Amino acid sequence: MSEADLSEFEARLFAWIREHDFVAYPWSTPAAAQALGSTTDAVYEALPNLVRHLKGQFFLYYHEGSLHMESE
Repeated sequence: MSEADLSEFEARLFAWIREHDFVAYPWSTPAAAQALGSTTDAVYEALPNLVRHLKGQFFLYYHEGSLHMESE
């Protein structure tokens, strides 16, 4: 699967993620939802789809009480 398989919202979320530095500024689901004009539920539903569709390009994991992500 590839970026072509993403929904319009998932593609916008992935673009937004790639544009931000989550090392300097920690991930915030409410901030992502607000920036994309969506809800936190929509963001939480889209994140696993990014992992599934973008294997090897997008990584999502939970560590020490926080959600972490990496994108290539």
